[in-house]
Amino acid sequence: MVFNVPVKIAMRLFVMLMSIAALAPAQILPVGAQLDAVVIGSDGSFYVAGRIGSADLPVTPGAFQPNPPAGCAASTGSLCAGFVAKVGPGGKSLAWATYFGAAGGFVATALAVSPNGDLYIARSSTQDPQLPLRGYQSAAANMFVAELSADSGALLAGTYFGGLGSTTSQGDAIAALRLDAAGNVYLAGTARSANFPTTPGAYQRQPVPGETSCGALEGLSSDGFAAKFDAGLGKLIVSTLVGSESHQVAADLAIGADGSLYVAGTKGSLTRGCNSPTLTRLTANGGAAIYSVTIPAVGYGGYSLAVDGAGSAYLGGDNRQFPPPWRGAIWKIDTGGNVAGTQAIGGSIASLAASGDGIVALGEASIGMLAVTADSTPPCVPLDPSFFLYMHYVARLGASPLTVAYAGYLPVANAWPGGSGQVVASYAYTSYASTSAAPFAILPAGPSAPGTVTCVANAANYDGGGLAPGEIVSLFGNRIGPATPAAGRFDGDANLASQLAGVQVFVGGLPAPLLYAGPNQINLIAPFGIPAGANAPLELRRDGSVVAAFEVRTAPQAPAFFTADSSGGGLAAALNQDGSVNSASNPAGAGSAVALFATGMGAMTPQPADGSHPAGTANAPAASYTAIVNGYPAAIEYIGNAPTLVEGVVQVNVRLPDPIPARGQAGVATVVVMTDQKNAVGYIAVR
Repeated sequence: MVFNVPVKIAMRLFVMLMSIAALAPAQILPVGAQLDAVVIGSDGSFYVAGRIGSADLPVTPGAFQPNPPAGCAASTGSLCAGFVAKVGPGGKSLAWATYFGAAGGFVATALAVSPNGDLYIARSSTQDPQLPLRGYQSAAANMFVAELSADSGALLAGTYFGGLGSTTSQGDAIAALRLDAAGNVYLAGTARSANFPTTPGAYQRQPVPGETSCGALEGLSSDGFAAKFDAGLGKLIVSTLVGSESHQVAADLAIGADGSLYVAGTKGSLTRGCNSPTLTRLTANGGAAIYSVTIPAVGYGGYSLAVDGAGSAYLGGDNRQFPPPWRGAIWKIDTGGNVAGTQAIGGSIASLAASGDGIVALGEASIGMLAVTADSTPPCVPLDPSFFLYMHYVARLGASPLTVAYAGYLPVANAWPGGSGQVVASYAYTSYASTSAAPFAILPAGPSAPGTVTCVANAANYDGGGLAPGEIVSLFGNRIGPATPAAGRFDGDANLASQLAGVQVFVGGLPAPLLYAGPNQINLIAPFGIPAGANAPLELRRDGSVVAAFEVRTAPQAPAFFTADSSGGGLAAALNQDGSVNSASNPAGAGSAVALFATGMGAMTPQPADGSHPAGTANAPAASYTAIVNGYPAAIEYIGNAPTLVEGVVQVNVRLPDPIPARGQAGVATVVVMTDQKNAVGYIAVR
């Protein structure tokens, strides 16, 4: 049985299709390298630390550790080796690369670059073998910081740090690494060892007795700490604890223009929910506190910090230790330790950076929880907040008042502050891109650069998986299309045209029919002739000029159901057996048939003409699909092109079980249509 789509429904679906809401450099690191920390030098070079799953790092002469750790085979399928590398400005040339650490993968806690380009690496670990560190402290401890040369990655200096015998999972830990203009090295973190090294005249030399209030972590007391070394890591200039009668940790550190030290962290037990963010400002010699303030935000931890040129501090905190959704806040604290402003953020606050007259915040937010601004980049993930999918975001705030000027999701693998209002990102805008995409890039802390395609998504659920033949796709970006939006038009053969308002898109060299073109969004239908399961070039042209060109992953199928409100979440766009629209007020009955509408179902048999309307012959997916309703098998009575709609929309008629098995939310049934572990999931109203 094929439902003839009523005119009103057909128009709604067609309108939905019309208006649903950087070139890769040469491969210089092993494919699949995971970047754990990135920092930019004054010359624009990238210094990166990460992990790889194979022993094929292009190690350069003079590197500190030329060989992979024992046990890291040529290809293990897991991250077995840590590495550190310096990549030239623009990310196109490798200056040097070295393995670093023992088997299992070195993970850098923090990186910092000196004015002359030497790299400092901080690490907290119980797994690495003893390194040849002969600085201030040669005896192995839980923390170390090492200096690698700017020109070759050779080891120049290094020191262990912390209480002796603290090499345990509950030992001392580094959280932050900073350098001042003279090259002095600053650390902050958590001290748990009884003999943690402090210096004479320090603000706090011993743990506060009886640290049990607010439930010390399983009876294990701790204090934050701040320390300062000379550039050669041979002299400990300042070391002080920063604690209280409560369990306390330090998470970030900033250096004021006057040399004063700002230490951000958390007071109280994270596991017992009585924690609060705290900030202590110490004199430059670490001998006294200028102020110490605890924010009355119970359940929040203090995780990030920035200080502006006037000495005002910005403390970022969130409730990440609790179940999602995460919520955060940024507090402005004046030079006297008074809270001068507060701004809530719908996500975690991973890092803060002062930039000009404002603050840049980075973190992760659940889809739908971040209050994005109108000029923001959309995410390339399903827009259903009930899934609590987390994604990176960037926000820019004014310093006075502390208000959000920009907030948007950031489709990247990871992100770090880049200075001057920029963001350093790994694998940016590559939801669909091939594995040859750039491992890192510098992005603006705001809207993407004009002409940038930031997201290639399935137009039904906004998922950025592989692109399938015939899939209806949305390109998102900043000024990628015409200033005046235009809807698709049909040529003389009643086929959807592949040129619209001067816009053309080619996938695998084939012209794609266009449904919609606006300044920040273009909707297209992937040609049925593209290769399935390989990479294919995508080229976007406007008025004959190439706006963007990159590779996209293709897949045999990428099925997804359209939703009633075009959000990618909530009830599916579905018809009941009588042709009426399925809704909470008009549910489907047990044993009846329901028609759902999908895209991304893959190749069709026979293959239709791109952009055509269904003719008398039904075109069915070449793949075999099955259905389940609330976890139980259901019959597919029809699957093929949808009458009156463009090829690329597939209608699926599913016969509901009688009775409908109870599962999940009352009055809602989950319909899953699948093939080869590729699923389209839709929700319909039932009675």
